[in-house]
Amino acid sequence: MAVPSEPEEPTSPEALREGVRSGIVGALSEERERTAVLVRGLAVAGAAGVAGAVALTLLFAGEADHALHLAVCGAVWAGLLVECFAFALLRIRMRRLPLGQVAALGLVGLGLALCFVLLCPDPHVWRWWDSTAIGAVTRSLGGDLSSALSFGLCSALFLGLGATLVVVARGARIERAGPSALALTLLLAPAVILQTADASAWFMAAWGVGTASGAYLGVAAGLALAVHLKP
Repeated sequence: MAVPSEPEEPTSPEALREGVRSGIVGALSEERERTAVLVRGLAVAGAAGVAGAVALTLLFAGEADHALHLAVCGAVWAGLLVECFAFALLRIRMRRLPLGQVAALGLVGLGLALCFVLLCPDPHVWRWWDSTAIGAVTRSLGGDLSSALSFGLCSALFLGLGATLVVVARGARIERAGPSALALTLLLAPAVILQTADASAWFMAAWGVGTASGAYLGVAAGLALAVHLKP
């Protein structure tokens, strides 16, 4: 015969109030921690963006002394870098677009471009490219515009490919090449403007078109290669 269980004692009003109070305090504490992390991330992103913009502007300016180009490129870089660092550090993502990973890929590609410029023997990288065998060939075939287009294509292809492999190796999942290529192109655009400050608008446009095309091809090639390299 089953023994009837003793009825549970009703919760006292004091215990109920204490439970509600503890839940509210815990929720507020978690919210404060999330807010503190957000504020720290934005502060780091802002500082890194401004510092990076100044350094990149001074480096890519080379021999250019156009105040307007320097001011515009520095401001554009500052805004882009702050946004990219914020997306990457806070790992922001939309429903179908991992903004944090896209921003990280663009930053890695820009970092590779920075290394390339530091190692380049000429502060004006196109002059160095023009002195190489492939640069001389492209210039002989179509003039300076052809050489600028080829250099933008080749350099951005290398940067996009390298950045994609680095980010994917770190565990990122990128399904489409377009957003990442756009981020890389935007981050490289001020460098193109600074490097072509003394050239014509057509020369700048050719370099820019080559950069955009190379960035897309490089990211797409990196994603395709990463699929084959996965075990």
